[in-house]
Amino acid sequence: MPSRLQCLRSEGDVMCDMLLETFNPQPKDDVLDKILDDAKESSDLNAKNFIHAYSEVPAWVDWEQVRRGQKVFIRDLPACGISLYYLSLVGGFSAPLITKVLRATGYLTSGRKQVIRRLADTSQMIFECLMPDSLLPNNKGWLSVLRVRFLHGMVRRRLKSRPYWNEKEWGVPINQEDMSATLLAFSYNVLIGIELVLGKPLNREDQECYIHLWRYIGWLIGVDDKHNPCTSVDRAKATLESIVMHILEPDEDSRAVAFHLLQVPRNGRGLAFRQHLCRKFIGDKLADSLGLPVSTLWQSFTYFFMICIRLYSWVIRLPIVKDKAYTFHYNLIRKALYEGELKNAQHVLTSDPPEFFTLNEESYKLGHDNLPSPITGCPVLRTHEIRDTKVAGYPVWQKLLVSTALFTFGTVCLLSRSFPERSLV
Repeated sequence: MPSRLQCLRSEGDVMCDMLLETFNPQPKDDVLDKILDDAKESSDLNAKNFIHAYSEVPAWVDWEQVRRGQKVFIRDLPACGISLYYLSLVGGFSAPLITKVLRATGYLTSGRKQVIRRLADTSQMIFECLMPDSLLPNNKGWLSVLRVRFLHGMVRRRLKSRPYWNEKEWGVPINQEDMSATLLAFSYNVLIGIELVLGKPLNREDQECYIHLWRYIGWLIGVDDKHNPCTSVDRAKATLESIVMHILEPDEDSRAVAFHLLQVPRNGRGLAFRQHLCRKFIGDKLADSLGLPVSTLWQSFTYFFMICIRLYSWVIRLPIVKDKAYTFHYNLIRKALYEGELKNAQHVLTSDPPEFFTLNEESYKLGHDNLPSPITGCPVLRTHEIRDTKVAGYPVWQKLLVSTALFTFGTVCLLSRSFPERSLV
């Protein structure tokens, strides 16, 4: 598998790259709008063929599975959101060959406002893909995914032209392995995160439906279907483990990206808590490689938080509240998309990567040092890990029993109230 994965590092996105070569867009251009306009006017055969190809839904797409996969995310919205941030973003971007792109372009490593804006752009794409029928051709989710695809293509095209990009060592920027790894970060890693929160895996059908949703999104975003790891849960798991073994060796770039991601929220306030919560999701070995600190005090807060989020995830499955909880989560997503910060998301390249780095900048931004491969599998929190952990000589669960009971009672009361009804179709 590693040798096959190495071959994928030389493959980009042929259809996307060919169109970008034709249109030669500039930063801040909406490439998809140009392509859609050209396809309607029939002035460019390549544009017309591209839109036609992705307006024809593949025969393997099962819309019932897609809809159920969307519902899995909405139902477990808190667990999925936490997993995406700590396990998918921080953990996934620990791979040096991926962080090279992030550092070279400033994506997720620039100023706080810019990073929050880019995280909001990513959230907008995911949330659009969760709306009913949004992934049908020419609907909002479909358009968002294709815009992200062309954003990736513009980054790839520009980085390949930069003298500091070492394609022989690092591969094509945003290549098929990178895209597969990112797809798994948003699909299989989320299933791992839900399992960590719940203390047990989702049922098999929910897992397969959620993975199927991301197979279709992966196809839209440029992952060649013969390389797409989301054809099944088993293949996703096997591919993720192979990619981990192949490229997950954190270096200075990885540590810089991880620290920056964890520091950005709330201007750095609560950084220690986020670092320890991240450790719980990615595991001690990877956390140590990323330089995340260890504190018994903060670990106790982390365990308390995990107990609370686990209890919440259990409570929202109770028959008396599950429908209202689902509607509540759905309305939160709609509000974020259409009334909140995400409504202004733009999937465009804001500026070109720099033409050159100074020697110091190149050493800092594109450095590399080999560390032992930190993990060979994926962490799963078990109930006994909380039960057996002690702080200052006393089991954590005894100290937190009253607090968690009050939290559960409050959750039931909250979800038993009448939320504003909104049609889900």
